[in-house]
Amino acid sequence: MACHESLRTSFITVADETQCRIHDPNDVALTIEYFNMEKVETKQEKQNFIRPFDLSQVPLIRSGLLTHPGGNHTWLVDIHHILSDGTSDTIFTEDFMSLDKGEKLSPLRIQ
Repeated sequence: MACHESLRTSFITVADETQCRIHDPNDVALTIEYFNMEKVETKQEKQNFIRPFDLSQVPLIRSGLLTHPGGNHTWLVDIHHILSDGTSDTIFTEDFMSLDKGEKLSPLRIQ
């Protein structure tokens, strides 16, 4: 998240004006929620992954990992639309795939 300021941004309202705050990379942690699909999970447990974000709290992205019978996995990502659009979604996806391969990310020209 160090190279993507948007993934470290929160929003607050001060005197009826929305302001953004870019947090230090060391103050933001992306956690992963784990779901074992071999166990019977209730519909409510699955729906808890997608829930409203608190715009004043970082990160405004959440990640989940589904483990399927046989060892296959599905990675889930829920990101608030205030942080992303079609272009940034492509960049995020490419960067996450690079990280998954153990590659280092290049600094971004534009934030």
